[in-house]
Amino acid sequence: MKYSINVYLTFLLFILNISSTSLFAQNQSVEELVEASYVDISRDIRAKKLDSSYLEIQKFYKISTDNKLPLYIGKAESLYGEYYSTKGEKDSSLYHFELAEKIFESEEDFSMQGKMNVKIAVIYKSIGEIELSIKYYEKSISLLQINEDTLWYGIVSNKLGRIYYHRLDYVNALKNMQNSINAFRLLDDHSRIGSTYNSMGLIYRETNNKPKEKEVYLKGIEAYKKVDGSKNLGVLYNNLSELYFDEGNVALGLETLEKAKTIYEKANYEKGMIGYYSVLAYYHFTLETPNYEKTIEYSIKKIALSEKFKSNIQYADGIFFLGRSYLQTNQYEKAKTILEEGLGFAEELGYYQEIKNITYPLADVYNKLGMTKKAYETLEKHIRFRDSISSEEKIQEFTRLDEKFKYDQQMLNDSLARVQLDLELKYKHQQEIQEQDRALIIIGFIAVFLLGSAIFIFIYARRRKKQAKELDEKNIIINESLSEKELLLKEIHHRVKNNLQIVSSLLDLQSNSIDDEATLVAINDGQTRMKAMALIHQNLYQNKHLESISFKDYLEQLVVQVSSGNQIEQEVEHSIEMEDVNFDIDTAVPLGLIVNELLTNAFKYAFTKQDIGQLSIKLEHNQDYYKLSIKDNGLGLPDDYNFEKSKSLGLKLVRRLSKQLYGKAEYTFDNGSVFTIYFKDTATRKETS
Repeated sequence: MKYSINVYLTFLLFILNISSTSLFAQNQSVEELVEASYVDISRDIRAKKLDSSYLEIQKFYKISTDNKLPLYIGKAESLYGEYYSTKGEKDSSLYHFELAEKIFESEEDFSMQGKMNVKIAVIYKSIGEIELSIKYYEKSISLLQINEDTLWYGIVSNKLGRIYYHRLDYVNALKNMQNSINAFRLLDDHSRIGSTYNSMGLIYRETNNKPKEKEVYLKGIEAYKKVDGSKNLGVLYNNLSELYFDEGNVALGLETLEKAKTIYEKANYEKGMIGYYSVLAYYHFTLETPNYEKTIEYSIKKIALSEKFKSNIQYADGIFFLGRSYLQTNQYEKAKTILEEGLGFAEELGYYQEIKNITYPLADVYNKLGMTKKAYETLEKHIRFRDSISSEEKIQEFTRLDEKFKYDQQMLNDSLARVQLDLELKYKHQQEIQEQDRALIIIGFIAVFLLGSAIFIFIYARRRKKQAKELDEKNIIINESLSEKELLLKEIHHRVKNNLQIVSSLLDLQSNSIDDEATLVAINDGQTRMKAMALIHQNLYQNKHLESISFKDYLEQLVVQVSSGNQIEQEVEHSIEMEDVNFDIDTAVPLGLIVNELLTNAFKYAFTKQDIGQLSIKLEHNQDYYKLSIKDNGLGLPDDYNFEKSKSLGLKLVRRLSKQLYGKAEYTFDNGSVFTIYFKDTATRKETS
């Protein structure tokens, strides 16, 4: 006769209440039964049998408490967390998961503790507490590594990578996706490999690396084809078709997109059509002559499906395209309403990627509607989120991660190849031993010794030759990677310079519609600062050594640039007295801005009465610091002018940038203004800190 788990538990409770004999054997039975009950209750919760599940959890908790089984008390708390999570009561769910996590920590069950951290992270993400979600995901990864739980480690790395992607932290996003790929490759889990490669493609899209984007999409398709990944394969075809449109290969893009649609229809996968409509909207929006009506049509379809399947990110993305289309068709109020709704939604959930996308057209809408202040604030927000990935340090880290991943993948492939080679060598070696055994009978111990020596020398020489060949091949790969990295760095500096010049040009265009003199001055000052920074990046990508520039050459170019931008009637002579010193970008940018401010002030205010203006720049260096002096023969600052407390933006910038360089700025008068900047280069600042 078969009894249910619940009957066994009830019977066991009765026995425990009336007898204390054979305590050890009874405890063993309790652990076996509660473990089986834990599995049953978990299955019932997943099947949403919530009423019966709650009663069973209460019984489970009582038995675990009565028998002093802390590990199962923790599991009982985790079941309560699952129960409330399924009901949608997130606060209660979070409370029980946190209790369970503390119990598993005290019991040193790192696997269960790591999984509870994942559950907690998922809830925090769902309520928009992204920083807390990241904290618990990172904690879970550390615990899963301790427990060597490869599957969960891969899953959590993937989830964390997606969060970082939507926070615009592409470096950490890529790093976690790479860890996820490595874990799933060890498990030979092709379905999850395909999904992760798809996510990596989105990262490369945002960093404008089209070759890598295509490479990972094709790898993902290859992985899915090894399993029944039908509907998931459609997602990759969606993204690949969008890439083909970007490359101008419209025919191949439409063909690939049709493959995705066919997959969704065969699998009856309506949710997949969200991505299908998304790509169609993108295609019509980016045509040489955009079809905004079609973009609006497909964006509305995408938004409706996103709401139906509660796909928050796709919903925000659909609003972005719909709002842009309303903007382009001069439907400004509609654009304003839909984009404001999307921005509020993205901010509530902490989706930085969508905030970055939506704020740009929304700023344009505000500008069209004459809401200048709102336009400025929204554009400022867009720039803040957009520039969160543009620092040189992050770009270098992104490149380093990419190269490391390529190398790790090659090493993994080499390891698998070496295992195969070792097996072949073992097999060949066994055959050789058999031949030697037969030779022992025929020619004796001396012949065996000679034959063995010859075989050893042959194998050793062949291995050495192969190792040398492998080393040469790896050196070639490393040199090619270094060349690619150098080319990429040059391209980055070139693009930064171009972007700064574009912004400067946009400010110039904007100034044509501004009558306020103070605003025009502020815009012009901003342009000169951007030009000074652009000049540094120009020198970097034109320089043979990308890590630094000749500061003397830069100053010569800067003087010419400032003088041409501040045309005055009188002649100005200048001299630069310094050795040919090279500074890296961390020193060159702030120092260049300081010199730009002082030169601009000199051309504006100093040369007013002299027949010939005199301007001298001098750089001196001792073991501890550099001393930069900029002197003109003008009238100087007023006698009662306090340089240290000046509220002038330019002079405040000089003082603050000097402090940033671990130095200070001073002003004196000696037949003209003398500004002295004391500062330290990057290497000295690192030693000091």
